[in-house]
Amino acid sequence: RNRWGDYSAMSVDPADDLNFWVFNQYAMQRGSPTGSEDGRWATCFGNFGTIETPTFLEANNIASTSMMLHWSGRSAEFRLMRDGTEVYAGSDTSYTATGLSPSTTYSFQVYGKASGQTYYSTNNVSLQATTAPSGSDTNPTEVISSTPTIDAGGGTTEFEIKDTGVWLTFPSGTSTSSSFTSAKKTGDPGVVGSLPTGITNISKDRNWTVTASAGTSVGTYNIRFDLTGVPGIQNFNTLKILKRDNSSSSWEEVSSLGATYVYNEPYITVQGLTTFSDFAIASTGDNSLPVELSSFVANARPLGIELTWATQSEVNNAGFIVERSLNEQGPYDELASFRTDSTLEGLGNSSFGQNYSYLDTEISDGVTYWYKLVDVDFAGQRNEHGPVKVTAHFQQGALRSVYDGGLPVRYAILPNYPNPFNPETRIRFEIPADQQDAAPISVTVFDVTGRKVKELYTGRPMAGRYELIWQGKDQSGKLVPSGVYFCVFRHSNKAQVIKMSLLR
Repeated sequence: RNRWGDYSAMSVDPADDLNFWVFNQYAMQRGSPTGSEDGRWATCFGNFGTIETPTFLEANNIASTSMMLHWSGRSAEFRLMRDGTEVYAGSDTSYTATGLSPSTTYSFQVYGKASGQTYYSTNNVSLQATTAPSGSDTNPTEVISSTPTIDAGGGTTEFEIKDTGVWLTFPSGTSTSSSFTSAKKTGDPGVVGSLPTGITNISKDRNWTVTASAGTSVGTYNIRFDLTGVPGIQNFNTLKILKRDNSSSSWEEVSSLGATYVYNEPYITVQGLTTFSDFAIASTGDNSLPVELSSFVANARPLGIELTWATQSEVNNAGFIVERSLNEQGPYDELASFRTDSTLEGLGNSSFGQNYSYLDTEISDGVTYWYKLVDVDFAGQRNEHGPVKVTAHFQQGALRSVYDGGLPVRYAILPNYPNPFNPETRIRFEIPADQQDAAPISVTVFDVTGRKVKELYTGRPMAGRYELIWQGKDQSGKLVPSGVYFCVFRHSNKAQVIKMSLLR
């Protein structure tokens, strides 16, 4: 915009832009330049910029030794501090903090910065984020985000705490200047004592911790929660929000604190609160929020990968489905279902829990797998847990039972697969149901000269179908060369042979 007139100073508004050009025309004294009769006009010009405070700062992908920081703003560059030390300066709007310690709280601040200069915005956005523990975390933080400081009397228009599914409004303005932080969590918030009267369940899929830098109370406020993606909700308008001071306190239903609800699926707004703290989603008898898991673990075993999980309580739980993928993002394939495996059937409605397990034998040594557990209610609604990951490590020659319908009727060794193979192949054999006792059997690999290469198994297995894996190694553990090999299955004074081809 142009401003003409006699000025000794001028103010600018950076709402529209951060860079300004100033042109100043002025009259020179009579005789300037030297020898002139009249004064001349001269022009000088220059440019300057303002440095804006960033609009937010958040952390996600929070692990025990690292986390990802994100921010935004209109400044040309940014300066990121961690515990008072500069860790980044430049134009990027993200930074991966590494080399951190487990269960440790770090303080971050991000400033606006002039391009190529050491000039910074007066204010910053600050965030305190805690790394995950080195072991399991029952209530992990998905994302934690902070706002810039809001001046006293501000906040009358709803504002978002970025990417956490939380919005705040102060109808009469904040009582003091403050920034606000929200941590969106995806686990079990825990219960001290008992749940409030009428509450039957508390969600293990989403909860929040909301704080103000100026203290627990900075005025009366309304808070809006985004419940998009929370599974198992049958009657949205009867959901409740619980509040507690901290993890050592008991939960209270917010209406008992004088607050009121506004439902606008998938949002719930709670109006009339005065303090910040922990928040959780709760249900009454009108809703069956997902099955409450107390654990879901995957472990590599000699015979395969064992999945174990335990429920604290079950509501309308028909059963479980186990899914597996080679990548965290999927796609996931169904391995087993309560519809065909009775061991995966749920308890229906139960105030107590149960322990479950599943053994995945269709694996390859050294491969990392991701597993999801899905509980399905009687209405067919699905609720996912996990994923969890594990790398397969099993013993060569370890015998693994393979369930495939009824029991066999005869001794048999099946063609190995894959064939040809590299680096390993699976060998399956069958023990019939009509044998009187567990008879001795052996499975041995020979080369084309008849030399014994590897004894894979000797023992007395009961009736059933079994699988061995040969990794192309001899008895001493050395890799054998490409070629043709024979696997001999000996049983009841008889022998059966299959031909295998190893291609390296």
